[in-house]
This record gives sequence, structure tokens and C-alpha cells, in this order.
Amino acid sequence: MQTITLRLKLHQPTKAKQAVYRELAVRVTGLANNLVAAGRPKKLTSKTAKPYCPDRIPSAVINQALRDVAAHPKVERFRALWPGFNNQNCRLERVGDFWTASFPTHVGRVRVPLQATDRQAQLLAKLGATVKQGAAKLYEKRGRWYLALSISVQVTPCVGTKVAGVNLGLANLAVVNCEGKTLFFSGDHAAFAHRMKDKEARSGVWRRRPSQPQGDSLWVYRLRPHRARGLRGRRKHRESN
Repeated sequence: MQTITLRLKLHQPTKAKQAVYRELAVRVTGLANNLVAAGRPKKLTSKTAKPYCPDRIPSAVINQALRDVAAHPKVERFRALWPGFNNQNCRLERVGDFWTASFPTHVGRVRVPLQATDRQAQLLAKLGATVKQGAAKLYEKRGRWYLALSISVQVTPCVGTKVAGVNLGLANLAVVNCEGKTLFFSGDHAAFAHRMKDKEARSGVWRRRPSQPQGDSLWVYRLRPHRARGLRGRRKHRESN
């Protein structure tokens, strides 16, 4: 089975819930740093680790924090250790049109809706059948909250007999070798598209026509005000000459 991680975005969490998530993350980080300062005591449980907890933390979150601290033996101080949950404490189920996740916090168990894509919803629908649920981690990135869910999926065995090797490099984007035949992929087209996208982002902005219904073909490209003024000034200069 192959293990992958789904990044599930929380659907419009309220400010009160966001404050609960941040407070839980601060408490878990404090627990981790206290354990590091104490020399990483071994054979701790959720009960014996209570003296290292600055505030109340659910037992399930403490157990997962102990595993995370043990998995990073070289870290001298954690900047942020996000709360984690195992497959028994993080429950996912479909409620109406949304997939929801429930997990324990210091104020009790909370349930939140998720913004799952079509591909993610298909995998979540197979939980307990062909997909096995693993640990989950709650974290914040750029003001948005996500639930990183680890799952194991069955992989269809390969029926072919040929073996190909792929090398990702700097001179070439990728080099593929299969039974003596070598293919080079320079990646020039991808780099050109990336440069053009950055150039358009710096010079203008895409906007939808307000008088037209929604549609992909109804997007128009407009220059930003300072760029438009510069073009008009150059046009008048050419006309005067």
C-alpha cells in the first residue's frame, strides 16, 4: 500500500475556533519544549507527562506530541509543534454536502467542515474499505487552517516488464532512461510559461466583465492604473512628435 497525505482545508472556521486552534498549538509547543529542556525523558505516557504540560491538553494530543518529539531527536527548540491526532481520535464523516472532521481540543471535541476537492472526496469515501486512515495534523499557513491527513491506498501492481529510471537535475528538468534509450526534457517551455505568468502578474490583473454572466471566456485583462498612465503618456509623446 502507498501512503499519501491529503491537505484538507477547513471551511471558513470562525474566529472563536481559530483562537482555540492557536491556543492548542501554543500549549503543544510548550509541552514539546519542556520535554526537550528536561532531557527528553523516555517511557512517558499521557499521565506521566502531565507535569510537563503548562496547561490542560487532551491525552490523545499528548500521546501524539510525545511521538513527534521522539521523531525529532536533534531539535533543540521547537518553533511550532502543531497538534496531531491518531486515527482513533480524528473522525471523518460526510454530513450533507460537506465532509467533516472531529478531533479533541482543550475545550472539548469540535467538529469542522472541510473543503475537499473531488479527488479528495473520492478517497475519503473509501475510508475503511480500500483506504486506511492514518494520523492527522492541524496546522495554519498564511492565515488558512488545514488538516493534513495521512492515508494508505492500494496500488495496482505493474504488469509490465520494462524498468525506467528518472533523474531530476539542474541542467535538464528530467532525464529518463529505459533499457538503453535516453530522453532529455529541458523544461524550457515550463520556465518560459513561469516567466510570462510573473510578467503578467506584475503588469496587470485579470478581471471579469461585470455586465456578462460568468464564464471562462469572459475574462478580460486590464493594466494596473500606474501601467496604464505610463502607456498613455508614451502614446501622447509619439503623437506629438
